[in-house]
Amino acid sequence: MGGPLDGVWSAYAFGGALADALRLLKFSSRTDLGEPLGALLEPGLDALARQTDDALIVPVPLARGRLRQRGYNQAALLAHAVTARHRRRARVDVLSRVRETPPQVGQSAAERRVALLGAFSAHPCVAGRDVVLVDDVLTTGATLSACALALRLEGARRVVALTVGRALP
Repeated sequence: MGGPLDGVWSAYAFGGALADALRLLKFSSRTDLGEPLGALLEPGLDALARQTDDALIVPVPLARGRLRQRGYNQAALLAHAVTARHRRRARVDVLSRVRETPPQVGQSAAERRVALLGAFSAHPCVAGRDVVLVDDVLTTGATLSACALALRLEGARRVVALTVGRALP
């Protein structure tokens, strides 16, 4: 992955039934899918926990407008599901989206990177800490990289990402 991310762990390639389930979670208010899809992240969190057991587990935040419209953040549902099984807590107060960005669907990797510049802000509590970012899908890595950059600017030591799906080139 490179850049501000130290690594990414994805449960599956994005496609087929998994893509359908993630779209239902994200766009059709199927919040009941958060639990089973979040469970798919357990092996990744287990592997990362062997490297650091005090990492902050942080979902990728939605913009306020999109959160109001949707009523929930799918990444937060996934993070809460996987952390509950590990007797940990997802930290939704650590990273925020400070400005609205256009939907990423249909944009090139370069367009996504430009659109996301300065879109995230991290709380200073990440200084010296490891952070595990949680999101539904890794497509180009632009969103996760922008989040990781905000975390690094506040002093995060190590930033890795967990996603349910990963688009393959």
